[in-house]
Amino acid sequence: AFYNCNGITSLYIPDSVITMNLSAIVSCAALSSIQFSENLTSIVGAIDCPSLTSVTIPQGVAGVDFSDCTGLTSIVIPEGVTEVDGFSGCTSLTYVSLPSTTEVIGQSAFQNCTSLKSITLPEGLRSIRGYAFQNCTSLTSIVIPSTAEYLWRDSLSNFDWGHAFDGCTSLSKVAILSRDVVLESSYALESMYTPYYSDQFENCADDLTLYGYPGSTTEAYANYSWNNFSFSPIDDSFSGFPGGGDSAQPSSGTIPTPVLDKAEFANKAVTVTWTLPLT
Repeated sequence: AFYNCNGITSLYIPDSVITMNLSAIVSCAALSSIQFSENLTSIVGAIDCPSLTSVTIPQGVAGVDFSDCTGLTSIVIPEGVTEVDGFSGCTSLTYVSLPSTTEVIGQSAFQNCTSLKSITLPEGLRSIRGYAFQNCTSLTSIVIPSTAEYLWRDSLSNFDWGHAFDGCTSLSKVAILSRDVVLESSYALESMYTPYYSDQFENCADDLTLYGYPGSTTEAYANYSWNNFSFSPIDDSFSGFPGGGDSAQPSSGTIPTPVLDKAEFANKAVTVTWTLPLT
């Protein structure tokens, strides 16, 4: 419908549209903003518009693929979304707000988001899948919440797991508040050989320190001979690293209120759930 329409700069999808395939909006090189229908119940496919900076998606719709939208700078993902993915290659992305309903960070979700400096992972998060933050070279610290269960699961397809923070060359502080999160394959742990699959923090900062509870799987992981990471014990008073933006649970008022940046949309009765950029 809009393939290779290089003259389009903004797009409004009317409320009569309830399902949409994003293959209808491909290679629109100048498209910078999209207002989707309030009544959309399903969006499938990937969007390929490198100039896109502003998108509003109705609440309840998930799974939109923004991979390689190099113009996106900020994302607010709405409540109700449980699995977050589809932002790999968004090289200008600096801010992400995850909903409290997030349970899974999907495979390669933020891979190669080289401008992402911090992200708050909410309590309720259960797993971070393979390569989720690989090559986020600006990420300096992160806190993994107490509800986390898996950064690794033995399976027939182990390529789905591991290397979650591989190549995060600025990452020097990782706090893991879960006492028994699975970080490594059972084979590697039982054999004591260098792990072939996992390597969660391979190619991170040379001074990487893992923070965790004494006796936790984090301490054990840091002390395995192939890792040789520094380990710093924490207690229940730990609330995040200085500077903010990476605490395990955001304090009230830390998430900006998203707004529409197009005047013609200002009086419409819409639910703004993802708006880029934030103002």
